[in-house]
Amino acid sequence: MLTISKFGGTSLKDSAMFLHVTGLVKREPARRGVVVSAPGRRFAEDQKVTDLLYACHRLREEGGDWQAVFSQISARFREIVRQSGAFVNIEAELDSLKARIEAGVTEDFLASRGEYFSALILASLLDYQFLDSARWLRFDAKGQVDTVRSYGLLRSLATRPFVTPGFYGALPGGEVHVFPRGGSDISASLVAAALDADLCENWTDVDGVLMADPRLLPEAKPVRHLTYSELAELTAVGTQVLHEGAVRPLRLGAIPLNIRNTFSPEAAGTLITPDLPKDCRRNTLLCLTGKRHMALVSLETEKEGALGKALDEASVTSDRLTSALGRQTAVIPSDSVQPVVEQLSSHPGRLSLQDGVALVAAVVAREEEEGPLAADLLTALKEQNIPLYAIFRPFGGHTLTLAVPDGDFLPALQALHKTAG
Repeated sequence: MLTISKFGGTSLKDSAMFLHVTGLVKREPARRGVVVSAPGRRFAEDQKVTDLLYACHRLREEGGDWQAVFSQISARFREIVRQSGAFVNIEAELDSLKARIEAGVTEDFLASRGEYFSALILASLLDYQFLDSARWLRFDAKGQVDTVRSYGLLRSLATRPFVTPGFYGALPGGEVHVFPRGGSDISASLVAAALDADLCENWTDVDGVLMADPRLLPEAKPVRHLTYSELAELTAVGTQVLHEGAVRPLRLGAIPLNIRNTFSPEAAGTLITPDLPKDCRRNTLLCLTGKRHMALVSLETEKEGALGKALDEASVTSDRLTSALGRQTAVIPSDSVQPVVEQLSSHPGRLSLQDGVALVAAVVAREEEEGPLAADLLTALKEQNIPLYAIFRPFGGHTLTLAVPDGDFLPALQALHKTAG
């Protein structure tokens, strides 16, 4: 059994969390591969280490006081090493980094040092092999991951339990190259796929994928099981779970993904698999999400594709675009209404507009089970006297998207959430 465990910035924000994570890894012998992010915020007004590193590089390039920012970064890592008891010569590492900054260093290299230091420290605490990701994660000249070479290198280098930094790798010439922000998730998935892991864990600060945004619905509960297909549908309607680049290697390798809460390790989290376990029972309603400050634009015309062309000419991206019986309808951001209307002003056909719209998307389970169906969701809105402007359902999909007044966005979420029981 091999488990690859990725820990995000919140999970490694200070020395206490480094020690907590050390205990979590040692608790399960299968956790023999660990991928780490840079330390995150310790409190609301704090800054992520990666943000400080980017700021340090910018100030160095502009001739600003980069050393003041570097002092903040140094203090964070000195404190973590001192209070955790890690055997890392952090002074030598920091002195070396400072010298490289003074001599001139790339933004990507400097931004990667948060993960680099985190991995050094955690590897020491665990007594695991430290495996610099620049040694195995290889990009091609265009910045795309060379999976064949990367997988081969990792298999040859990972000779014992290891910790590797997330977020970065190396270009063909050896220069450090980083993923977009949040790229440590991608690194973990690549590690799991390269080593044909039995499980990939993503440790964060929530109890898995929740039915709704907890900032809007604090009572929202975790969804215990999802398929990769359902995860893709959630992503399509705006639920931020993982970057597609982090999902694809796991999906291709049929490797289960378990999203867990570092602060509540006893919670099961959300298990994402290619198919559901045979004994899995769920509510039909899985998740609710949505978007506010939208508008409905409809055009009655016999000219096929007229509305889509007008959107392209106005450089406006539509959230939904449908056509039926001579009526074309699109959902666009409210601040994009004017250029679209201008494009359509001289177009033959009847134009109608409904501004102040919110979209509420209900992702429904794929299997047949007892639970709320489309009629139940519509009834829930009706009982709360919430007007319904439009209904969208993609062909072959399992997401019901409802357009309601923007002011009723939260009441609509609450009403639909109650149907889940």
